[in-house]
Amino acid sequence: MPPIKLAIVTLLLLLPSLVVSSPTEKATKKQPNILILLVDDLGFGDIGANGNTTIRTPNVDRIAKEGVRLSHHLTAAPVCTPSRSALLTGKYPIRMGMVPSIQMQVFPFTASQAGLPTNETTFAKVAQRSGYRTGLIGKWHLGAHCSNSKDFCHHPNNHGFDYFYGCLLTLLKDFSGLGESVLHSRFPHYYRNISLTLLATLASLGVGYKIGILPRKLCIFLALLGVLVTGFLFCLPDYLVRTVNSQLHRQTELVEQPIRFEKLTQRLVWEGEEFLDKAVDEGKPFLLFMSFLQVHSPLYNSVPGYRGRSAHGWYGDNIEEMDWSVGQILDALDKRGLSDDTIVYFSSDNGGHIEETTHTGERAGGHNGIYRGSKCQGAVDGGIRVPGLLRWPGVIPAGSQSNALTSQMDIFPTLLEAMGQPVPSGIDGRSITKLLRQPQSTKSPHDFLFQYCGTLLHAVRWNSPEGVLKLRHYSPNWLPGTEGCRYICGCMEGLGSVRHSVPLLYDLSADERETAIVPADSERYRRLVPQILEAERRHQASLSSVPSQFTFAKLMWRPWLQDCCNFPLCNCRDTKYDSRPA
Repeated sequence: MPPIKLAIVTLLLLLPSLVVSSPTEKATKKQPNILILLVDDLGFGDIGANGNTTIRTPNVDRIAKEGVRLSHHLTAAPVCTPSRSALLTGKYPIRMGMVPSIQMQVFPFTASQAGLPTNETTFAKVAQRSGYRTGLIGKWHLGAHCSNSKDFCHHPNNHGFDYFYGCLLTLLKDFSGLGESVLHSRFPHYYRNISLTLLATLASLGVGYKIGILPRKLCIFLALLGVLVTGFLFCLPDYLVRTVNSQLHRQTELVEQPIRFEKLTQRLVWEGEEFLDKAVDEGKPFLLFMSFLQVHSPLYNSVPGYRGRSAHGWYGDNIEEMDWSVGQILDALDKRGLSDDTIVYFSSDNGGHIEETTHTGERAGGHNGIYRGSKCQGAVDGGIRVPGLLRWPGVIPAGSQSNALTSQMDIFPTLLEAMGQPVPSGIDGRSITKLLRQPQSTKSPHDFLFQYCGTLLHAVRWNSPEGVLKLRHYSPNWLPGTEGCRYICGCMEGLGSVRHSVPLLYDLSADERETAIVPADSERYRRLVPQILEAERRHQASLSSVPSQFTFAKLMWRPWLQDCCNFPLCNCRDTKYDSRPA
């Protein structure tokens, strides 16, 4: 055979094997599965991967051993509602109106109009458009309704999640049935004060009638109105907060009211496993957001053998049960052959709540390691520095660590890149894909990060050539001898925070605990602070005026938005798993 013909025949024979052995463009760009594990109120120092040797978290620690530990990982807010909005969108909450200008820092009712604006792009929406099966199991706390109880405009289904099972609000102490109350914890003399107010009002009306200033009918009307208002305020903790807010939904259907803690941890895990099975059956990549209800108060244990298991009381028991949940979901990936194709991200929505206690006075909040302060404190790291663990086989080196400055807002663009989707402009997060591939040698994608508490800018972080610096405009007004306030510290001056007329400068690279300020009269302070203030000015100039989701009108309870099963009892039970052993 002539040499040319021989070459052609040989090429034709080899072509099929070349096609098979060469990765196609589709295979090269295969979309990874995504698993997000977010714990509620977990402290930085609550897990073994961050140095805790007395609480057992082997499953959480496994993620760090098989991936990377981000040691300087921050939330965009020190409390859940704004923090979660930033994680989902990659934007500072203030850009979305998701920050309070009043003392109420979270959404207090399911039956209110407040919520994550429907025009915001979440990573779940992008994943959904990209062919992913998307699901959220657990806590939402980003709103439910707009104009009626059936519109569910702020529901997870309307923000990119195909499936939802969980709590549209959050767990509250009031749900425990043990006499605990968020309102009483924040305002310990609540009942006394409203009773005294009613008595003073009735006495004033009596005096007004006696001296002839007020007519009799008006006095009777105002007295009855005062009694009705007082009765409403007396019922507020027991009925509105506990009964109507304690709800579990499957999609938009209210399936349990109030929440039963029996098998609650297991039910969330079983729902997650069922979601994975359906994703496998459909042959789709998945994005599963396991948004745990633990370790927020009220503390509960539903897995046999976990109550009394830890060396740190009920709170430690909750952490170890949460770790069990993490292990169940990781094992579910392994059993279905999904682990090698799945990005796993583990974190907390804010720092540990160090002021929290149980009805018996036992500590019920987290441990923030060496970092000072607590949940709801925007200026200090105890409120915003959280565990950050990522596993991505074949991309992230196992057992690695990065000390670079990162934010939860970075998860949005990083996931979009992994999906092969363009990252929109106008977000504050930065992709950390390069950092994940080379954790030890890659610098932070951020020059500055801004620490808000409500609408107030409490501090600014600068990733400067001299190390990470922090300029504090506010500090929490701690109770003497503590690093906390009465239940929580408010954001405003005089209501839990102190404003510094001369901002405090800290060198976090040398002083992570923030114990020594850079003197304001030093050359270093005079040289560095103007640069931080200029970055702050540029940032604030980039903000646009948007409608606030935290106005009184948005936050107030509206009866026509209230979901109630078996009206007027507002009582039902999710029976799906009744026959399944705990």
